[in-house]
Formats: sequence, structure tokens, C-alpha cells
Amino acid sequence: MCLRLLLIHHIHQTKKMKQKMVIKLQINDQKRRSKALKIAVGISGVESAALQGADKNDIVVTGDEVDAVVLTTALRKGIVSRA
Repeated sequence: MCLRLLLIHHIHQTKKMKQKMVIKLQINDQKRRSKALKIAVGISGVESAALQGADKNDIVVTGDEVDAVVLTTALRKGIVSRA
């Protein structure tokens, strides 16, 4: 299985420096989508994470000072199964 993460929109800031990131996942398995949400919420600074899009393949993450590199690395390491 191939997993590709694409950071579509990195920073949408409000007065309080909240960030909104949309990460595109190409996963067909609901179990892995749920795992991705759990991983995202566990990252420092993340306040909320939700699945969006027609196929529920977009994770929308909001929070304060969220490091996009840390987030995408954690998702890659946590979701990809080693065969």
C-alpha cells in the first residue's frame, strides 16, 4: 500500500496565531483514517482534527504553533504498514 501525504494549505492565521492545515491522505481504509486522527490530535499544539472531503481523505488540523514537519512525519510513520 502506498501512502502519500500532501500538505495543501499550511497556515491560515487568526489574531491568536491559530493555524489551520489541510493534509490530503490517500487511504482507503477507515481504520487507518481513524489512526491518523488519533496521531494528529496527539501532536503538540493541535487543538482539533477532523476528516473532510468527499472521500474523507482530508484531515483538517487546527491549533497553535503546530509544526507541519512533525505532524506529517508522525502521520507517515504511524500509518504506513511495514510488509
